[in-house]
Amino acid sequence: MPHSGRPSSQRTRRRAKPLLGTLVEISVKMAGIDMDAETSRADRAIDAAFSEIATIHHLMSFHEPQSDVARINRAETGIPVAIDARTTEVLQAARRASIESCSAFDCTVAAELVALGLLPFHPVATPTSHDASRWILQDDRFIKFASCLVDLGGIAKGYAVDRAIGVLQQHDIQNALVNAGGDLRHIGTVPEIVHLRDAGDPGCLSLAIALNNQALASSAAGGLTPDGAGMQSALIDGISRTPIGLGASVSIIASTCMDADLLTKVVLASDNPHHHMMAHYGAHVAQYRGPTRNT
Repeated sequence: MPHSGRPSSQRTRRRAKPLLGTLVEISVKMAGIDMDAETSRADRAIDAAFSEIATIHHLMSFHEPQSDVARINRAETGIPVAIDARTTEVLQAARRASIESCSAFDCTVAAELVALGLLPFHPVATPTSHDASRWILQDDRFIKFASCLVDLGGIAKGYAVDRAIGVLQQHDIQNALVNAGGDLRHIGTVPEIVHLRDAGDPGCLSLAIALNNQALASSAAGGLTPDGAGMQSALIDGISRTPIGLGASVSIIASTCMDADLLTKVVLASDNPHHHMMAHYGAHVAQYRGPTRNT
């Protein structure tokens, strides 16, 4: 809801919904004399943005049986699977990132995550080495030539944030922030101050960043095994096909949230905050911590 005690030119409409496996918050700064009309306009834009995020979730969820990703994973080799243009866009970005990172980023590590118990059982989940020729895209069709499982969890959340920003702009919103569990993007004439948590002590804020029409994404290697027996990273190095060392974390600023999102995985997998892709994507590391121990 709007903040109290601010001039009408600085009022903010802020709403949140559980989506993408996290809490997504959308904030829209409102201007104008008729605040009732401005609030109604902001709400319509926010509703449309939330709807777009929900659509991305339904298209790209590994868990939902009728998602594009689920249908791809059930498909037999050589059989084209018609997919939404948005899923195609994300898969194209994933393929580019895989090539540019020499497979450090790989959207087909789902089999390894299934084997670790971090994704639901799948009958064709056989861990394997990377092979870029295992699948191709033809228009809005996915074709695989060898058994593989796709998981877009390492990139789709950032894409959903970007799509939400695009929807807000279509509704003539000029100043806004979309935050999906720490993956966020800002548009507007006034920079947004974002506080980053200390990866070693999440209860402490370690850094304040002024985002100015930029995106920020953070990733950390940590978690629990399904039976709670020990710590296990849910991030996989696409080259070694093994979990990234525990304790590693990174926050990256880029022009789009999808780019920032995928670059966090590249940096963590390579253990290199100066990876050549950073300059290519016009991105930079806000903070980085290497692994504390091997998994």
